[in-house]
Formats: sequence, C-alpha cells, structure tokens
Amino acid sequence: MLLRNILFGISVSAASVAIGLTAAQAQTLPDYYPSSYNQIVEASKAEGSLLVQSNVGQPNWKPILEAFAKEYPWIKVQTLDLSGTEVFERYYAEQAAGSSEADIILAASGAAWADFIAKGNVVPYESPEASKVPDWSKPVPGVYTISVDPSVIVYNKRVLKESEYPTSISDLAKLVQANPGKFTKRLATIEPFGSSAKESQETHYLHHVGLDKALANFSILGPVADLQRSGGPVFEKILTGEYVAGWDLSAVQLVPFLRDPARASIIGFALPKDGLVMSTRYYSIAKTTKHPNAAKLLVDFIISKKGQEAVSAGGLIPYRSGIDIPAGVYDFTYDKIVKEVGEQNIVQTSLDKNLITAPPEYLEKVNAAFGIKKK
Repeated sequence: MLLRNILFGISVSAASVAIGLTAAQAQTLPDYYPSSYNQIVEASKAEGSLLVQSNVGQPNWKPILEAFAKEYPWIKVQTLDLSGTEVFERYYAEQAAGSSEADIILAASGAAWADFIAKGNVVPYESPEASKVPDWSKPVPGVYTISVDPSVIVYNKRVLKESEYPTSISDLAKLVQANPGKFTKRLATIEPFGSSAKESQETHYLHHVGLDKALANFSILGPVADLQRSGGPVFEKILTGEYVAGWDLSAVQLVPFLRDPARASIIGFALPKDGLVMSTRYYSIAKTTKHPNAAKLLVDFIISKKGQEAVSAGGLIPYRSGIDIPAGVYDFTYDKIVKEVGEQNIVQTSLDKNLITAPPEYLEKVNAAFGIKKK
C-alpha cells in the first residue's frame, strides 16, 4: 500500500478548552506511577508534538488521540498511515538521510520488527504500565503492543444454511467435500506467505497445529479457493454473495461490518476453534525521536486502561484485562476470544526468529496445496 498522503493530527492546546480540562486535571496519574513521572510530564510541555509512523488508519487512531489529548492537551500528535513494510522503509531512508522525524514506530510485521530491533533502533523504556499487560505483549525492552488482530472465518448468512455455518477451518473443508463443485472460486483467503507479516502468521499457525493437519484441510480448500492479496475485496464479495465465505481474514477489517446493522444482518463470522492466529501489532519509541518525553506519555497511555478502551473504540482489538467496553456495540477483546476458543487454540504470533520466516518444507507443501508456483 502506498502512502496515502495522510497526516492525521489532533492538536488540543491548553488554551483551547473545548474539552473542559484544567492542566491539573489533565495530569492526574494512577497511584502505581512513580512520583518522578511528573518530571516526564513537565518536560513534555516543552516538546509539544509527536510524529507516529504506523500502519493504522485515521478511524482507528481518532478515539485514541482524542482520549490522549484529554490527558495531555499540549501535545499535538500526527500519524502517517503507511503499509506495514513502508513504515520501516521510510524510517530507514530518512534515517540514512539524517532527516527522520519519527518519534514512534507502530506496525505488525514480525520480520521487520526483528530487523529494526537488531539495528538498535528501539529506545529501551520501562513503562509504569508494563506490569499491567502480559509478558508476550512486551517481547523486548521498549517494545509494546497496541492491539491484537485475530484471523477469523467470515461468511454470508443468506447464502449458507444455518446448519452450514462453519466454526473451524475443518468445517469449511467438510463443506467443500460434501458439495463437490459448489464452492469452486466461491471461497477465498489471503495468499499464504504473500507478505512478510502473512508469512509469520502462516508459519506460527503451521507450527502450532502441525503441518500434516493443516495440509489435510488445505489439500481440500486449496483447489477451490480464490486467493487475494488483501482482505478488503474478500469482505466486499462475501457481502454481495459472490463469495460464500473466506478464512484467515482480519477481525479488525470485520469490526466495521459488525457495527453496521445492515451489513451485520448479512455477514456472519466465527473464531476458528482449530487454531486461531492472533497477530500482534507492536510499537516503540524510535531512536530518532526528538520528543522523548512526549513519546513516553503516548507509549504509556496506549497500554493504560483508558488507552486500551480507546483502542477498542477505534475498532482495534484490545488485550489488556479489566477494561470497560460500552454496552450495545459488538467488540472483540483478547479475554473474550480466549474464553470462547480456549487458550490452547490461540496461535499467538511473536518475534521468535524460528517462526518469523517459513522453512522450505512449509513453503513447498503449502504453496503446492494452493497451486501457487514460485520461481
């Protein structure tokens, strides 16, 4: 995805009191924060701004930055909406030219993150919120997680009979077997190993469920599946009935459909009970930051209780326990997902170097199952 030339910023100065907060109110801190934290808050007032390079769009950021502005109204935050790999490519290009303005980097690509960390581009920072989030969400010092992204099954409720609604990848395979020819090119998924992020997801999945078990399903689904490079077209074609169902699709892309009653009456979904990939979207302060104190405030806010509630409001999937989600809106949370499918069926992506890239056997056999020929 090319840079969409979007600079999204929310600027709320202390003078623009539309939010009705005094400076003292804006600086109220949880009791588990160290007393020295006020020094960071005070120092941030002289910095005044932040630039975040991320692969998160405006609608997702809006509630987060609005909530952050209520806490720290003197900090103007701008976000660049880039593709996952472009986040890092842009950073390296500007760093080499000595012109990088990035304060925070946020993206999901495990391979790109491993390289970013290895090159020393992460500022180690121990957040006072770190003890409130799980260990897997903070893989190395200074790297945290904004949200998770479950890979779900999506289907058209008006095309499939209720008895045919799938709850697992195996269910989809059984549906194809029971109806020869009926679903050819009417099931869709994202091309396995089609991007570095997808390769990491697929490799984690295969490692978790076992190659043989996965291939048993892929050998049935592969020949009838229509492969796409991204999820957007899949959702739209499921909505129109051109596709009956799709799997390995982003729950983040699903949320807007569920929040729209008209589309929610057509679109159904399932959290696959035979292996649910939970992708992790990481972020950190970048070595090039010129606003280190303001950056720390945003890092901490994102994983705070208020921050994770705002993450949910923006349509991303929060993972911190104990957050409050308003009634009346369908929202995923990590805890709800684990409760539904079971911890043993969660495939949590990581920065494990053995799982970021696929071994040759995985590439060869999975590509063969889907009829993908690589040079």
